[in-house]
Amino acid sequence: MDTKVSTIAFRRLAAFARLVRDDAERDLAFEDHEQLAPGRIDIAYERLRAQNGLAAELISLLQDRQHALTTLDDNLSREFESLRDSYGVAHGALSAKAIEGAEEDRTSLLNELAEVHNKLNTMAWLTGELESDNSRSLPGSYDSADKMFAAIGL
Repeated sequence: MDTKVSTIAFRRLAAFARLVRDDAERDLAFEDHEQLAPGRIDIAYERLRAQNGLAAELISLLQDRQHALTTLDDNLSREFESLRDSYGVAHGALSAKAIEGAEEDRTSLLNELAEVHNKLNTMAWLTGELESDNSRSLPGSYDSADKMFAAIGL
């Protein structure tokens, strides 16, 4: 099985991570009630819906693995893990808030937020798996851990 991802696919994954990071910093800080006004909720909801659609497309791309050329940057899986954690924090903050007159909107936003969180987790796992598959292997075999550690310079 080919475990490489094309340069274009990698660039799309990295761009998606930047987009999600920017959106999280701008739209998912639910510390004050001003940010929970119906218009803000609508904007955050639509951004999350768009993220969900793009994330599903990129997950399919990662699962397909028929894209040869370059290996992944090993920071990408860590970025998706960090984003997943940020979205988990945002979900917790929003869950703790009551939004007068907008409870249905809040529930819809929470559902979209949970979906993005789950997709980011899947992307972290898949990119980590690809990074692992593409990592350099040590030649030969070792009859002790000490010999293996010496081979890798520890």
